[in-house]
Amino acid sequence: MPLERLAIPNIAAYNDFLYVHFIHYLVPPAPSSRGCRHLLRGRGQTTKGGRRPAMDIPLIPDGSACFLNNVTATNGIWVSENPLGESMPRFILQLAVIIVITRTINLLLIPLHQPRFIADLLGGLLIGPSALGKTKYFLPQIFPVKTITTIETMAYLSLVYYSFVVGLRTDLSAALRTGKKSLLVVAGGVIFPISVGIGLFFMLNNHHLDDRHSHGGLFWALALSVTGFPVVTEILSDLKLLHTDIGRMALSTSIVNDLCCWVLLIILVPVRVRHQDLKQVIVSTTALLLGCMYGVRPLLSTIIRRTFKGDKYSKPYMCSFLIALALCALCSEACGVTSIVGAFIFGLIIPNGTLAAELTNKFEDFASGTMLPLFFAICGIRININSIENWGIAAAVIVISCAVKILSTMAIFFFHNMAPREGFALGVIMNTKGVLAIVVLNMGWDNEILKDQDYAIMAVAVFVMTAMVPPIMSHMYKPAKRLMDYQRRSVIEAKSEADLRILTCVYDSQQLPGLLSLLDASRASNQSSLHIFVLQLVEFKGRASAMLIVHNTRKSGGSVHRHVNSDTDQIVSAFESFELKNGNVSVQPFTAMSPFSTMHEDVCGVAENKNIAFMILPFHKQVTADGNFEETNPSFRGVVLNVLANTPCSVGMFVDRGFKGIPGTGMVSNLDPHNVCMIFIGGPDDREALSYAGLIGGYHRSNLTVVRFLPNDNLDKFEVPVELPDGSTSRLLTASSFVERQKTLDDEYITEFRVKSADNQHLNYVEKRVDDAEGVIAELKALGDEYDLYVVGKGEGVVSPLTAALLVWCELPELGAVGDVLVSSAFCRSSVIVVQRYAGSGDVGGTLASSP
Repeated sequence: MPLERLAIPNIAAYNDFLYVHFIHYLVPPAPSSRGCRHLLRGRGQTTKGGRRPAMDIPLIPDGSACFLNNVTATNGIWVSENPLGESMPRFILQLAVIIVITRTINLLLIPLHQPRFIADLLGGLLIGPSALGKTKYFLPQIFPVKTITTIETMAYLSLVYYSFVVGLRTDLSAALRTGKKSLLVVAGGVIFPISVGIGLFFMLNNHHLDDRHSHGGLFWALALSVTGFPVVTEILSDLKLLHTDIGRMALSTSIVNDLCCWVLLIILVPVRVRHQDLKQVIVSTTALLLGCMYGVRPLLSTIIRRTFKGDKYSKPYMCSFLIALALCALCSEACGVTSIVGAFIFGLIIPNGTLAAELTNKFEDFASGTMLPLFFAICGIRININSIENWGIAAAVIVISCAVKILSTMAIFFFHNMAPREGFALGVIMNTKGVLAIVVLNMGWDNEILKDQDYAIMAVAVFVMTAMVPPIMSHMYKPAKRLMDYQRRSVIEAKSEADLRILTCVYDSQQLPGLLSLLDASRASNQSSLHIFVLQLVEFKGRASAMLIVHNTRKSGGSVHRHVNSDTDQIVSAFESFELKNGNVSVQPFTAMSPFSTMHEDVCGVAENKNIAFMILPFHKQVTADGNFEETNPSFRGVVLNVLANTPCSVGMFVDRGFKGIPGTGMVSNLDPHNVCMIFIGGPDDREALSYAGLIGGYHRSNLTVVRFLPNDNLDKFEVPVELPDGSTSRLLTASSFVERQKTLDDEYITEFRVKSADNQHLNYVEKRVDDAEGVIAELKALGDEYDLYVVGKGEGVVSPLTAALLVWCELPELGAVGDVLVSSAFCRSSVIVVQRYAGSGDVGGTLASSP
């Protein structure tokens, strides 16, 4: 072929052409690859209809572009005129520019609660011809045409890893437990957007559509129906809504919606091949999915169970999964669908546990934070806002696109008599898009099914729909607004005529006898209503999103027959029996499955949503046969500490040493009365503990003795370190007025209790005067095992001269000074509950809780 015909300017370029031409015949381009000729679309001037002419670059006969074959400069700046002319230095520069732009935008958008997806997409738009790309030097110098193939290759490789991580984070069991209401929302959120998307596409392109472009409505339809589950999780977590009712429903709904869209993607991908191949593609892909689920997954479970030893996996072990990931992606390409489908399927079949968690930790930051911005840069280079011919129609398309899921969700809520406000909020959340929506648009653009204008309008719509979610949700669910009606957060503030709402947490079934006995004693009388919310805490590895499972009891319409074959079944069954045998008691069991690092958010979220007045946390150690304690799982102590620091209500830490329970049955002994002792020294926590003890003292099977320790006359009663506001700062001081207020409140509470105990043989009051901490310990030792249960205050915010010395030697600060002595000392083998009053309750007075 003559050199002049190819317009190659010199012999060096001709050598490059011969090299590429030779490689081209050795490795022909894949049918699904557009080649550089298609990558250049959109880099020239806009023509009528949104099309752009190909740029004048050297081409070999079939249209593939000529590229320089040097990867890196061998002699740096000392020989080369421009080291950036080689592939590797140029790619490093491009990667740095992309990461700097996207990370900077992400930092700027943090106050607005925008997800990383918005920052990445906005960074791509900024790089493309809609912003910086308009300049004469930015794209030609930093992103020249000959380097686009390298960026696109790495971008799609990042998609493979990202899809694998999304599969790891998706839990099929959560999708299978989705309720009917969520399934209806998913159906409406898929069917209506598909119909509207196809209609909008034909409305926009009704004058110039050929057979090939007529398929563009399918890509618009699928892009509108997508709900990005990872982005929904990020937004809800950032807004502290992940553990609310609307957050849990949105999370389960988005998981199912995401799975449905992956199925639709498998069906849509064959559009880029011949229609007669559609059946073969779907059949082969279905076979791949079933083979992975029922063949590879059990095999992986067996291999992991037999080979895993220790706490971490070796590097060769992790590399073997990388190889398996590549093979699964290759198989999906061979089936006729994109490789990201295979990567997603492989992530989906990884069994839950340490391995899934380890893979997620290793790949998530690399895939999402480092490599994925390359994909958005490619998308930004393709998006050209100037290709939009009619902004009026484009604005109408964007508005309708934003409204369709909101209206469909609200319609479903309306026909099922559910709150329209919740329907609007869920519809807004379901508008959240993710990487999958952009992938769908890229597939249509790559196959020349979507024009530049079609691609740009829908990309802007995706951006607007996702960006509007955080501000709307933060306005609708402000923290102060959510808690406005939640005032009774302690036993003191709970009105005597109101129903008491208690949340009890359970780690395993061995804690049931003591907890059930404590709850039974917490009823002021047989006529007192008690609402119990049971939360089983289960560590959840491998999936990033926490789950809250709601169980139905037989009294509330659940199944009568239950096979007790797990801790969960035993816990639910035990509380079912407790509910059925006790009048005026309602029980609602939950199971919270989450990592230990975020488990406290589940606990506090349930307490906040259910308006809990008092929360019971079991001690992180279990008692042994000889009366000592053994550590079961140190991570549970971290959960307790986090709950104490973030609790929205009062908390009681229950140290069970056999509090009138019948071991192994979960039943409560009715033979002997409970002998309960409340140790009162003073302060808000002690007053809350006294109020809770008043519930127990009002019960006919409980004997309550209040022992008040008073300092001798030569000692000050309290030193109270408090933080008082001083302008915009706070200083730590000892407020004498605060001390006097505490003394007055303590005396009022004790006086009220003594009045109540005067005519009640089950209530007793004793005063003991001591000089120091040694005197306190001596008196506690004298009490010994006389009582079944000790109720003490944690002593937060006050320092008494009677307990100041005890704090120095405190082994478990979360139990307070007195609680630590009772639990750690050998002279006491009784159960202990340590009460911490809700910190926001203030220092106002109240009345002792009692039966009406």
